[in-house]
Amino acid sequence: MISIRWVRILLLFVVLAAGLSGSARAQSEIDTMVLVPQAPDSFYVERRGSDIVIGWYPPPDSTGKVIGSRDYTNWYGEHTSGDGVEISFSGYYSNGLVDRQILLEKYDRDTYEVGVSSSIPMRISSGDMFDRTYEKIINIGTDSCYTPGDPVPMTLVQIGLPPGEEPDSLEFGFNIHFSTGLIDTSQYGGPASFLFDVQDFEGFHVWRGSGVSPSYPSDQQVIIEISKEDYFKVSAIDVIEDVPLKWKWLWEYFNDNIEPAWPRQDNQGRWYFEWVDGNVYPGITYHYNVTTFDRGYFKGFNIHNKLDNFVCDEDSSCYGTSGGDYVHCDSMVISFEMTVDAGSDIKRIYVVPNPYRTGTSEETTPYYHNYSDRTIRFFNMPREAQIKIYTVSGDLVWQGAHSNADGSDGILSWDVRNKNGRDVGSGVYIFRVEAANGEDVYGRIVVIR
Repeated sequence: MISIRWVRILLLFVVLAAGLSGSARAQSEIDTMVLVPQAPDSFYVERRGSDIVIGWYPPPDSTGKVIGSRDYTNWYGEHTSGDGVEISFSGYYSNGLVDRQILLEKYDRDTYEVGVSSSIPMRISSGDMFDRTYEKIINIGTDSCYTPGDPVPMTLVQIGLPPGEEPDSLEFGFNIHFSTGLIDTSQYGGPASFLFDVQDFEGFHVWRGSGVSPSYPSDQQVIIEISKEDYFKVSAIDVIEDVPLKWKWLWEYFNDNIEPAWPRQDNQGRWYFEWVDGNVYPGITYHYNVTTFDRGYFKGFNIHNKLDNFVCDEDSSCYGTSGGDYVHCDSMVISFEMTVDAGSDIKRIYVVPNPYRTGTSEETTPYYHNYSDRTIRFFNMPREAQIKIYTVSGDLVWQGAHSNADGSDGILSWDVRNKNGRDVGSGVYIFRVEAANGEDVYGRIVVIR
């Protein structure tokens, strides 16, 4: 397998976010830029009952949401950017689940000069896929006391509603600034207008691998894709029966499958997400990572280049090929061995795999269910217990102890070797488990070499 550095870049419009491997970069004014989505700020893995729960905190808003592509086609007219009004931004797009396009246009066809003309009425508007339109009317003329360079907050209000219906508002989280210069309308014979995009990463991927050691990205698979954009498409639906089948789980995730829905806030006021992995088996070690992904956005929802951002170096020989510091893959994942609670009924102890066959594994022959470390596991062990394994003739082969004070782990492993460290041969073996209270149970293990 060729080792690679898993850094994928969306040419003009992905997402800059703080990764586990590096610190966030911030800037007060943002522009079209190459953006690299990275892992969430932090994540955790824990067992809850028979499931594994993966939780994560998304990248900070100040680095995860930006102003993107811009279209000056009908803004400067016959003039150059040096003569015309330049627009700058401060702050970050911090409200809204999806990328949006915003239109800024003059009300009439006259040519004005910011800092000189008395009245310069402008309209700022944005729509979404539900045909909801949000708008803000501003005047950047001298009569309104606008000083070139002053910030104009981007807070838009919904329009076009039936009489009496309360409008929504959108607080985008950033400001726009108008410099001195001309607003030309000579191009195309219409009012000057300016288009720009605001972008956020689209959603999250939860990755999983299994085995004894942490998996490389190329060994892992995405077990769930949580798309904020896909949810946005159905977020206006009030009842789940009206939600298309493919989005029902996503609608529930963000709405009413749990109280409250995701994302949630912790006791420090930080937003976080969780996902429950119910397809796990006791005794197997799983490796998880969570990343952001984005499809990119340019003049609307018409370019979909979905790319992930699993960022680590699978081999040190690739160091430096993508710049930055070498990132070990085992520093990017959380490994977790799935356990079961300690048993209270010693009669319910069972053995996996049984029979034990060499030469197979869970990957090549799932029926035999061999663990990748080639051990035999005893499940539902009491909190405190002794175990001894004998031949059918009564000779002691191996002995061990299980101790788990809080009762969170009822698994004990045997490496299928005798007390001298040698592999045991084919045959039938008898095990005896004795709990701390004196109860005991016997069972049989079959080994086939």
